[in-house]
Amino acid sequence: MNKLIFGLFFFFAVPTFSQNISLEQCEAQFLKNNLLLLANHYNIDISQAELLQEKIWDNPEFGFDINAWSPNEDKKFFNAGKYGQKSAYIQQLIRLGGQRGKSIDLAKTNAQLAELDFASLMQNLKFQLRSYFFTIYFDEKSIAQIDKQLLNLKTLIDNY
Repeated sequence: MNKLIFGLFFFFAVPTFSQNISLEQCEAQFLKNNLLLLANHYNIDISQAELLQEKIWDNPEFGFDINAWSPNEDKKFFNAGKYGQKSAYIQQLIRLGGQRGKSIDLAKTNAQLAELDFASLMQNLKFQLRSYFFTIYFDEKSIAQIDKQLLNLKTLIDNY
């Protein structure tokens, strides 16, 4: 997971370091381009949709059956007349024992868990982004200082 996050960070953020962007710009670009955050955000939407679906009552089912071929003496197709076989039904699912309320509570809990997972992921990714940003920032400062010292040493050697 960390390798994936590290790879995504460098894929989207490292090319912009040559432009000397700020931390806020880097965070904005990271949040805009991070596919892991987008995928996790859709999990929140899915869990909220499941919650809405659990709150809806089950629809009744209506049906009508008719015999396609009458094997009697009249041998007719779709015989819905006086002697044809036909049936109709109405079916409704009724949940007993508080099953509906418990399934709604379970869907609410799943939605809250998805939101907390997303918040945790955001916090971890922002922390890693800032850590990498400051590591790179201070590494660039160290490289600049080392280059400056190398230039001074070269000048010293040339003069010696």
